Amino acid sequence: MSIVRLSGLLLLLVLGQPAHGALNGALSGAWFDPAFEGAGFLVEVLPEDRAVVYWFTYDDRGGQQWYVGVGESTDETIVIAELQVARGAAFGPDFDPDQVERRSVGTLEIAFASCTAAIARFEVDGVAGEQALGRLTTIRGRPCASVTDDGTTAAALNQSASWFAEDRSGEGFIVQLLEGDSAFVNWFTFDAAGAPAWYTGIASVAGQSVVIADLLATRGGRFGPDHDPAAVVRTPAGRLELYLGCSDGRVAYDMTNGLPSGFHGLTRLTTLAGLGCEEDSYTVPPIEALIGTWRSAGFGLYAAVNEATATIFEVTAVSCLPVIEAPTPGLAAGLV
Repeated sequence: MSIVRLSGLLLLLVLGQPAHGALNGALSGAWFDPAFEGAGFLVEVLPEDRAVVYWFTYDDRGGQQWYVGVGESTDETIVIAELQVARGAAFGPDFDPDQVERRSVGTLEIAFASCTAAIARFEVDGVAGEQALGRLTTIRGRPCASVTDDGTTAAALNQSASWFAEDRSGEGFIVQLLEGDSAFVNWFTFDAAGAPAWYTGIASVAGQSVVIADLLATRGGRFGPDHDPAAVVRTPAGRLELYLGCSDGRVAYDMTNGLPSGFHGLTRLTTLAGLGCEEDSYTVPPIEALIGTWRSAGFGLYAAVNEATATIFEVTAVSCLPVIEAPTPGLAAGLV
C-alpha cells in the first residue's frame, strides 16, 4: 500500500497491479477545451502508473472552483475514481488546515488520442459531460512524440511539480517549467470566506527564482454547457515569488485585491514521470542579491536595503515614513 498525499487531501490509494503500458510522462502539462476557454486541466503523470489531475473551473454562479484527484494511468488513459473538492480555510497567513473540509464529488477520465488531443469525461455531483481537450503547455525538456513513448530527462534543477506547505495542508502550487525562461503556475487556495479560489500566471524563471509579476484572478465562467468564454473576466491579483530547489523552497505573495500578503516554506509533493532533479535544496540568496530599492506592487511600501540595514517606508501622497528597520543579514537568513 502506498499513501499519496496530495497537498493535504491525504488520499489513501492502494497500488494495484502494473498497467500493461505506461502513459507517456511527457503528457504532463496544461490541457483545455477552446469552448471552455478560461478553465482547464493540469495533468501530472507520475511514476508507478499514477497521475494527478487538477481541474480549474467555476461554479454555477460564476465563482471559482477547483477539483483534484489522484488516479491510475495506463497506456492511453487516466482514470480518477474519486474527484475531490475542498473549502473552509481562510486565505493568507491565518490559514488553518483544520478548517479545510473535503468532499468527493464524482469521477474523471482523460483519454489521450495523441500528444495534442484528448477527451475528458466526467460526472460531478450527478452532472455528466465531456470536453475535447488540446494541449496548452509542454513541460521543459519533455517533448512528446506519442502517447506511449517515454524517456527520462535528468536536470540539475527541475521545479516542475506540485508544491505545498506541511502546515498548510489543503492549498498548493503547480509549477510547469516551459521552454525558455518561463513557467506556467497555478495556485489553488481559498478566498477570505473559505470558498475555493485559484490564481494563475506566466512566471519568469532564473535559476531557482520563479516570479509572476502580474498574478491573475478570474471569474464569470460557468460549470458545464452554460460556460461562455466571453464572460470570463481576468483581474490583476498581485505578485507571486517562488524560490525552489529540487525538494524544498519558499513562496512570498503580495496581493492587490484586499487579501493579506505573506510568505512561508514549501515542500515538493510530486515528481513527474521521466524527469529527474539533481539539486537537493534551494540555496539562501546572498545579501548582495537583496541590496537595492524595492517597491511593493500591492501597497504604498518601499524598501531600501544596504549591506547593514533594511528599512521599509510607508509612502502616501504627502509623506514617506520609515515603519520597519532590520539588519540585512537577519533578513537574508529569514529567507531560508
